[in-house]
Amino acid sequence: MRKVYVVSLVIVGMLFMQAAPVMAWQGGQEENLIVNPGFESGGVNNWSVWQISDTVSDKESYSGDYSADISLSGGVEFGGLVQDIAYKGMSPGDSFEASVWIKTVELHNTNAVLKMEFFDDTWTATGDAAESKIIGGDTDWTKVSISGTVPAQTTKVNFILGLWNWGAAEDGKAYFDDAFCRPSLAR
Repeated sequence: MRKVYVVSLVIVGMLFMQAAPVMAWQGGQEENLIVNPGFESGGVNNWSVWQISDTVSDKESYSGDYSADISLSGGVEFGGLVQDIAYKGMSPGDSFEASVWIKTVELHNTNAVLKMEFFDDTWTATGDAAESKIIGGDTDWTKVSISGTVPAQTTKVNFILGLWNWGAAEDGKAYFDDAFCRPSLAR
């Protein structure tokens, strides 16, 4: 009888170990590698600011009270907010899913985009960037998404909320809210 109990316990343990990653994943469905994804701190805490004013708006948001308010000026061709997420669990070979909500106002020669770039320790690109569809003009809140696999040799992953200007001075802006990135189930 004791032998049957031990064998049953081993089998149950093995089944649990096989199911554990799935159960852990299901329990962590909302795991987000982005810190301050909705700018609810009232600032751009945990984000690096690149060629823009570090503005957060309490006038526009997809959810919560705040969103990032990004605009370009002075002939700048690209600017945005960047967060390095490699140290938070993104490794070469991992599949990922990422998204953000974007609202644009008077973007005519400029486009808003979600982008992920992959680098090695020397800041050499390790593969093609993953880029969402671009959004310009005047749009209401639109969710953009990207997915892919982290390239080999990658040690740094930049998650970028940005604007690209295609050569003309521009006064438009984009709001970004609820940024999201996680390893996908297809790991």
